[in-house]
Amino acid sequence: MQVKLFNRQRWKTRIELASATHDYIELWHNTRHRHSALGMLTPTEIEERWVKSQRRSLVP
Repeated sequence: MQVKLFNRQRWKTRIELASATHDYIELWHNTRHRHSALGMLTPTEIEERWVKSQRRSLVP
């Protein structure tokens, strides 16, 4: 994150920096970065699997 986000731009306010940090995590990192602790899946893939399992448990 330091190299891909912080070292490439300067922000005028803390709000701009917070927004850029949020966007980086939610829009890039969580959708692409695989984690060994998650079985080499992305956080988004884990969340999608969880949502599907919850839907299945609601169906009678």
